Amino acid sequence: RRLSEMEHSHPSELAELFEDVHVCIFIIMVVFILLVSLLLVIAVMQQRKFLMGEGVRQKDIHEKIVGESNLSTLRKSVYVDLLVYRILRREFFHPSIGQAHRRVRPASFHFHVYLGLCMSEFVVELIEIPPFCYTTVMFCLPLTLPLMELEGFSLVLAFTIISWAMLVVLLLICSHLFQTFEQMLPENHPTLQNPIPMEYELVGTRGSQRPQFY
Repeated sequence: RRLSEMEHSHPSELAELFEDVHVCIFIIMVVFILLVSLLLVIAVMQQRKFLMGEGVRQKDIHEKIVGESNLSTLRKSVYVDLLVYRILRREFFHPSIGQAHRRVRPASFHFHVYLGLCMSEFVVELIEIPPFCYTTVMFCLPLTLPLMELEGFSLVLAFTIISWAMLVVLLLICSHLFQTFEQMLPENHPTLQNPIPMEYELVGTRGSQRPQFY
């Protein structure tokens, strides 16, 4: 850049291009660090929910939901999450479909620790970029050549369309994951709209032939 300034008395286009690339890399790294930090905070909060769900009983949660008249949406969502955790715990030890783990006992197996370890491995896999991603990016780079020829409003419009398309794909993936999680739960599981379904019964209810969860 100094040689270019000495020769032409102003920076060359190549130097300006390198500056733009450096700024883009810096912004990408900052956004990546923020996303990783947000992901870690969510993981810690989820781990606390697991620990909280391990120390309560389903009957106590039901009594709190029924006893509190003016129950806020946030508070209700916490209770529903605890009930869902108890359902997952019940299905892990005594699955409705298939056989139970013979070597796993609820008294000696810490389910919340197991979920925390699984979640930690999943978070690490999300943060660590696998090698095949770099290969995919290298093959997709030639597809971006038409974008480099755009200028002004056309360039802004193209990036806007790409951003919205990526958002739509992300929402579709989240919807698919949510539906997959819903299929893991019983048909009449607690929800935010109906935290205690009519057919959702406590463990120990006599005379009931329906599956019971705690």
